Amino acid sequence: MLCRNGIYGLILALSSYFIIAPTSAFAYGETQAYVSADGTVETDSSAILENYRDTLLQQVSPTMRATLQNSKHIYNLINFYKDNPALEAVKMLLRQKIEILQTFELTKDRLLAQRNSLGDYYQRVLILINEVSGINFYGKYADEIRKSFSDMGAFIYQSNRGKVEIEAFLSEWMKSTIKSLPENRDASQKIKYQDELIPFWDTDDVEWFAQFIKEAKARNIISGYRDSAGNQTGQFGPGNQVTIAEIIKMGVISAGLNLDPAQPTSLSTREHWAQQYIRAAENRGATLVTESSLELDRPATRAEFIQLMCELFGITGDQLKTTSEITFTDVSLKSLAAPYIYWAREKGIINGDQGLNTFRPNDGIVRSEVAKILINFIKEVGQEKN
Repeated sequence: MLCRNGIYGLILALSSYFIIAPTSAFAYGETQAYVSADGTVETDSSAILENYRDTLLQQVSPTMRATLQNSKHIYNLINFYKDNPALEAVKMLLRQKIEILQTFELTKDRLLAQRNSLGDYYQRVLILINEVSGINFYGKYADEIRKSFSDMGAFIYQSNRGKVEIEAFLSEWMKSTIKSLPENRDASQKIKYQDELIPFWDTDDVEWFAQFIKEAKARNIISGYRDSAGNQTGQFGPGNQVTIAEIIKMGVISAGLNLDPAQPTSLSTREHWAQQYIRAAENRGATLVTESSLELDRPATRAEFIQLMCELFGITGDQLKTTSEITFTDVSLKSLAAPYIYWAREKGIINGDQGLNTFRPNDGIVRSEVAKILINFIKEVGQEKN
């Protein structure tokens, strides 16, 4: 049987097994090929990443391997990046994710071994581990996170530490770690954006809206903010409200409509940057752009957005009939937007507020919600073939 020092040395060796020197840039080309053990050449990105994951996991113990193979965090990472051409950067991110999760599992074992000396810090550290497990740190920030938790586990695992000393250490460690997490995450996201891993630096890969924003950017529906010189800032502002002009532009692009160089019919919309999109919406018969005094730069409401998207995608008249009797408590069947809202709900394009039977039709709609709904419309209805 191994003594405590022997186990401790083994754990340290395992926890640092995958460490590599981080790099800040990659030369990206076409998706690389992966040659499996049986000589099969694989070019599918998803299969390449899964094979790479399996290769890394072959180097850990069977118990650890089983735990990490079933990790939802690793599965979600591969699923999000399966079509990303920056394969070497993705592989580094995946490797660092495995390193961190491996360190967390070893740290949890150390916490359990010293549970009687940890007081309520046992549960508090486990909660923190669970929270950090859901973040995909990258580059030097991934290495710093892994080292911080590894060092903490090593400290509490030493047999000569008393309860008072351990609790004092954990108190300071928790404060420092919690304080630094937001800053480190932001910095990590900016490097991921620079290395072409995420669509915008404020749209991280673990957010519920990330997949929709990634696809909307790939389809040239969205492009993010620009500075006064016209340069991309790398920001999307997923929580920012959208204006009437913005939803018209994004809706016209999403529906695949042709732009019209003619002036819009409404005098109040002429000379606006969105006038070509407004004219295209007029040609489609969109109700919103028929308003004589339309305020293009005011926030759009959720009801206005859904009705406009249905009209731009050609969902009108008898097509709006639904079979569901489920209604939102705050959307009257007599309201003008009701048929459009309930059609979108029946098709699964919208769901309403989670845990509630409400839609908030008169509230503003934010950019992340717009991206999701537009992609859902495209998948449900398709685009015009121009």
